[in-house]
Order: sequence, then structure tokens, then C-alpha cells
Amino acid sequence: MSKKEELKMEIEKVWHIYTYANECFQISYYLHKPNSEIESEYVEKSRIFKFTKHSFWRLTVIELAKIYSKSKNRDRFNLFHIISKLQENGDYRNLKMNPQILKKWDTQLKQNEDSIREVLILRDKIYSHTDPNKEKYIDSDITFEKTEKLFWIIRMVITDIYLEIFDSDPHFSKSLIGADNIKFVKVLADNKKKVREETVRKYIEEANKNKSS
Repeated sequence: MSKKEELKMEIEKVWHIYTYANECFQISYYLHKPNSEIESEYVEKSRIFKFTKHSFWRLTVIELAKIYSKSKNRDRFNLFHIISKLQENGDYRNLKMNPQILKKWDTQLKQNEDSIREVLILRDKIYSHTDPNKEKYIDSDITFEKTEKLFWIIRMVITDIYLEIFDSDPHFSKSLIGADNIKFVKVLADNKKKVREETVRKYIEEANKNKSS
């Protein structure tokens, strides 16, 4: 296998992890921040949806941590490992990655290193393992907006590599099962509202009947 083929294989592995993580993120994001007040109320009163939204968030963190881990033994297909191999003294140095692009990646990663550290802590201390002192790690300040930036960085790196090394556009697809397709939450919420309104209407009609008789 040539170095170019090896790089493509590694990038495709990262892309696969990214896709799964992004699907989980889109679902969790929607369930945490539904499109309407009635949907939000329904989710908050549903044990299964409260459990689901947190479960998908955990999966998001666990998968993202694979990409942002610096351990090539534990998480082989991570950005830092690939980027190090694209440096001028790395295994992929002969592929001649543009130094300015490498510098751009380094800047973005440094600017978001706090968010990366939070993701790794959540994965290692709480979600994948139970740390004896996990209470001190629970108050994470990671936000959906910060998490979205981490997804953006992954897309940026993959896109730059494809354009520079493979002379093609990766064409990221839209979410397959993300928020736009979670129609059933709105359907359930609307149905519950209709049942409640119908119950109130019947109660008023019955009360009026009894009053007139």
C-alpha cells in the first residue's frame, strides 16, 4: 500500500467515526433544543426521551474523543496522529502537505484545546469509565456550540487533505437520521395537545349540559 493509499484509508476511518458522532449529535441537539415549546415540554415530561437525549450525547462525546485523542495506541485513527504524519518529518512527508494549511490546523486546534480537553475528560472519567472522583468532573462547561466547532474542525481537516492530496472534494452528506427526521416527537406532542384540548372541550360541554338541565 502506498503512503497516499494509507493516508486515504486513515482519513476514511476518521470520516466514518465523524459521521456516526455527528448523527448522534444532531439527535441529541434536537432533543435538548426542540423546534417548538410544545415539543420541548413533551420531551421534558417523557422519561424515555430524557434518557434518549442524554444517551445520544454520551455517544457523541465517546466518538468525538476517538478523533481528538492523542493516543495512537488507544485511538489510532485520530486527527493529531494523522497531522503529525503529514509534518515535514512525518511518515507522509513525501505527500507535501501545504505548510500553511498545517499551520491553520494547529491554530484552530490550539484555540479549541479547552473544548477538546473537556470532551476527553467526559469520555475517560465519566462516560466510558467510572472514575472514583467523578464528581469533580461532572460540571463540564462544554456546550453544543463548542461541540459544533469541533465537528467543523474535523470537516476542515478532511476537506483540506482531499483537496490538497487527492485533488477532490469529500462532499459531506447531510445527516441521515438527524433532527429533520425526528418527526415523531412533534407528532406525539401535537397529538397529546389535541387529546388534552378535546378532553377540556368535552368537559365544558358536559358541564354546560348539566347546568342547563
